[in-house]
This record gives sequence, C-alpha cells and structure tokens, in this order.
Amino acid sequence: RQEAEMLRREKESALAEETQATLAALDAMRKAHEAEVAREVAKFKREFLANMRTGQDIGQLHREHEAEMEEIKQEILSLSEKYSIKCVESAALEEQLRAANEQLAQAQQHILQLDSRNKQLRAHLVSEANENSADLIRLEEKEKPVTTCWRGGRPDTIAAALAMLHRRHCNSGNESVPEFCVGRSSSPDPSPLRKAEPKRYPIMPCGQAFLSPLPCPVSGMVAERKKIFEH
Repeated sequence: RQEAEMLRREKESALAEETQATLAALDAMRKAHEAEVAREVAKFKREFLANMRTGQDIGQLHREHEAEMEEIKQEILSLSEKYSIKCVESAALEEQLRAANEQLAQAQQHILQLDSRNKQLRAHLVSEANENSADLIRLEEKEKPVTTCWRGGRPDTIAAALAMLHRRHCNSGNESVPEFCVGRSSSPDPSPLRKAEPKRYPIMPCGQAFLSPLPCPVSGMVAERKKIFEH
C-alpha cells in the first residue's frame, strides 16, 4: 500500500513537471509569434511610408490590384472555355469511337456470314461438279457408239443416227446401239427416211455433210459441256 502511494506521488510529480514544461514551451512560442507579427507590422509600415514618399498613393495600388485581378479573371474564363471545348470534343470522339466499334462489329458479323455462305457455295459447286462429271461420263459412254458410226457413215446412216439421238435425249429410253453401227460391210442399207424426217433435222451449221471443218452441234456437245464444267 505504501508503495502504491509512493508511485502515485511520483506520477503526480512527473505530471506536474511535464505540465510546467509544456506551459513554458507554449509561452515561448507565443512570444516568438508576437515578435514575428511585430516585425511584419513594422515592415509593412516602412514599405507603406516608403511608397508614400515616392508619390505612390493607395489609389494607384488599388488600380494595379484591380488590373491584376481582371487579368486573372480573363485567364480563368479562357481556361474554362477551353476546358468546355475539350469536353465537347471528347464527347464527340467517344461517340465516333462507339459508332466505329458498332460498324466494326457489323463488318465482322457480315464477314462471318459471307464466309459461311462462301463455304456453302463451295460445297454446292463441288457437289454439282461431281454430278456434272458423272453426267458427262455417262453422256460420253452413250454417244461413243454413235460417234464411231458417224466417222465413216453415209448421209442416210447419219440421219438415222440423229434420229436415234433425238429419241435417246427426249425419251431417255433405248440405249442400245443400232444395227447399222455394228458394221457397214455386213449390214444392209437402212430404210429410206420418211418425208417428215428432214424437217425434224434441218441443215446443220457445220455443213451439208460431216466433211466440213466446222464442229457439228451434236458431235461437239460433249466438248462444249466439258469446257463449261471445267470453267
């Protein structure tokens, strides 16, 4: 108990000493501040008196101050106007950027659609080319016997071959080789054409006979269709 009392007294003594030191420091700071204020006041008085001696009055100082304030005000207004213009330009640029991004997204979507369409068309063309190649091969096989027969046949034999081709392309039925194509030496002459047959097969652009250098429409049909498919 005595020790606690002793500690309390020591604490109070230390606190009192610290308080006294703080008060002394505050008093020193107050005196220093008062001295600084006094020096500033004396300096202002000296400058004021010096200005009065040189002929400058308070009105002149006021006018100079007003001019400086007006200049500062104009500068602030100019900066404010420039800032407003920059804000408007920034908003316009943001709008242009947004529109450009939208156009870019639309262009990318359009490119994807075109690419997909291109793939579909390519697949369709490949499929159609394969089908046309198969049709071309079948057509060449069908026309091979008739072409062989045309190379050495007489006009009446060629007319009969044309009649067979007409029936084959129109009816898509009989694909057998006629008897007159098996061999000219052993086969009898074909029967004469009916009167209606010459009307069904008019004169061809390649000449009256197959001795003309121009390609016959029927015999050149295979080559023509082959060129179309290749392109």
